[in-house]
Amino acid sequence: MTNLDLSTLVLHKGSHEDSPLLCVMEATAVWLGENKKDHGIDAVCPRIEVYARVLNDTMPHEERQRLIAFIPRLPNTKPRTEAQDLARRWMLQETATKLFAASAMRAAGLTEQADKLSRCVVTDSETSRFWAAEAAEAARAAEVAWAEGAALAARAAEVAWAEGAALAALAAGAAGAVWAADAAGMWDESINLLDRLIKVTEEAA
Repeated sequence: MTNLDLSTLVLHKGSHEDSPLLCVMEATAVWLGENKKDHGIDAVCPRIEVYARVLNDTMPHEERQRLIAFIPRLPNTKPRTEAQDLARRWMLQETATKLFAASAMRAAGLTEQADKLSRCVVTDSETSRFWAAEAAEAARAAEVAWAEGAALAARAAEVAWAEGAALAALAAGAAGAVWAADAAGMWDESINLLDRLIKVTEEAA
């Protein structure tokens, strides 16, 4: 481990190859004693890495600092079993659908679509495919209504692989932007999702 002082650390948006500034993943690499980099950190689950990196770049500056507390927890999150990896995949899709996409739909006045997406539960491939189709339908409705933010959030729920982590983070930002009064609530949910993703391997240790 390194002597990186988390108590004085300030996280910044973007990557900083030629700068002393750090984003959350760069700080994690430094914490591990590795060369500074914002992706491809061996000790970190690829899904979590993508989600944390894009969340870092999506959150407002003050909210971004909440990610510092997760730096000691991000290492050793690589899934040890397929079941752990799938648990994270379903978790990302379910949260992006029932919270982020549904919130943006509701803010855009698409109440029927919001109510439907808010009932999302993803536990396996079958339910994943079902809710991906529901999200795709909601996205089309949002596009027809010219609800750009809602469409972005709905699309996030369609993807459950590593790219889906990034889209889930963007969906939280889209929902917050459309529903400015509850933007803080969206970031709370985003942080909660990161915590739950990490706990998949923490609780199995």
